[in-house]
Amino acid sequence: MESHPSTEQIISNVVADKQIQNTEDYQAYSEADVSDSLFFADEILEINSRLGDIQDIFSSNLSTVVSCVYSSKSDIEVIWESPEVYVILDREGDIKKGLEVEIDISDEILEIHFRTANNKLKSYPGIKVDRGQPWVILKPEYWSQAEWSIDSFFTNLINAGLSPTKALDYWMVEVREKHLPYWADIREKSAQAVRGNVNRAKEIIEQYDGGEKYEPNDFFNSTYHGERLNETTTRVTVDGGYLPPRRDIACHSRNGKYSWGYRGAGPTQLAFAILRHTLGASEITHNMVTSFRDHLNSELNDTDEWYYNQKEVVEWAQNFESS
Repeated sequence: MESHPSTEQIISNVVADKQIQNTEDYQAYSEADVSDSLFFADEILEINSRLGDIQDIFSSNLSTVVSCVYSSKSDIEVIWESPEVYVILDREGDIKKGLEVEIDISDEILEIHFRTANNKLKSYPGIKVDRGQPWVILKPEYWSQAEWSIDSFFTNLINAGLSPTKALDYWMVEVREKHLPYWADIREKSAQAVRGNVNRAKEIIEQYDGGEKYEPNDFFNSTYHGERLNETTTRVTVDGGYLPPRRDIACHSRNGKYSWGYRGAGPTQLAFAILRHTLGASEITHNMVTSFRDHLNSELNDTDEWYYNQKEVVEWAQNFESS
C-alpha cells in the first residue's frame, strides 16, 4: 500500500539537497554509521518548528484564508483537498507576503510545501502545479466533520426532491437564519422569489417519506450502502453521505471508482475506504486490505445493492488480527 513520506523524511531530503551535498560534511556523513534523523537533527528541529508556526497561523485564520481564496479575483485557488488537508496554489506569492508579516519564510520551507503538495497530488494526474507556490494547510480538528454535515444535508435535500436552488435558499434562510432580504440581495433575486423557494422547499420536505428508517442502535453504527446504477457506474455512501476513496493515502484505483465482486482496483479501493473510515489509516496494512476485499466480494457477490455496517467491519478486523 502506498504511503507518503513523513515530514521528517521530506525535511531531511530538502536539507540534504540544499545544504549538505557536495560538502565535506556530507562526505563525512556518507562514510559514517549514523541515521538521517540524527545527522539532520538540528536542521529538522529548526525547520519543523517553523513549519508548525506556519500551520498555527493558517489554523487560527483558516476561515479568513478560505474566504479570501473562494471570493478572490487573484490567482489563488484550492486545487485539491482531503478531509484533513487543503492544497492551495498561490500563483502571485500573496500568501507568502502575508505570512512574512509574522514569520520569515525560507526557501527550504517553500520547497517542503512544494514537495508535500506534489506528493499529495501524485495519485491525481489531472491536477498539476504548473506555476506558483503551493501551500499545504492542515484542517483543524473536526473541520472535516462540519464539511461532512453540510455535504450530507444538501445530499438529503436533493434526494427529497428539492432543486439545487431551493435547497440553497432553504439552507441559507431557514437553517443558517440569514436575513431574507440580505440573502435575496446576494442572489440578485426578489425577496418574494426567495421566500417562494423556501416555502416550497418546506412543503417538499414535509411530504417526503422516502428517507431511511433507523433503529436506536443505528445512530451509533455507520452503515455503508452500495448501488450499481448501470453497467459502468456505482455509488457507495456511508450514512447517506459520500464515502471518500482516500486515494491520497492509498491509490489502488486511479479514477477513484468503487466496485465489488472481483479482485481488481475498484474493489480494493472500496475495501481500503471502508477500513480507513472505520479503523483509521494507521491500523491498516496492504494484506489487511486485500483480505477484506476478498471478504467483501464473498459477502456481496455481484449484487446490485448492498448494506454493510460498521460493527461488521470491526468484527472482521478483530478476527483478522487474531488469525
